[in-house]
Amino acid sequence: MKQQRLFIFINLLILFFHTSLFAQSQKDQQNIFEIGVSDSLYSKTLDEYRKIWVHVPESAMDNKNKKYPVLFVLD
Repeated sequence: MKQQRLFIFINLLILFFHTSLFAQSQKDQQNIFEIGVSDSLYSKTLDEYRKIWVHVPESAMDNKNKKYPVLFVLD
């Protein structure tokens, strides 16, 4: 019985440290998007500001009339 408790305790410790090794820090999560401009929009429905990232290709500055596809990524 004592060995079984020790075995369970050791396995729980291993599980805890194993998962914390692969967790991303808050700083790492903020640096995921390195291109584009970060901005925010106010949502009346959610009653809060929502963060958005916008990236426009450099070639868009040369020709203002050229159209580009849009990609929306939802969280």
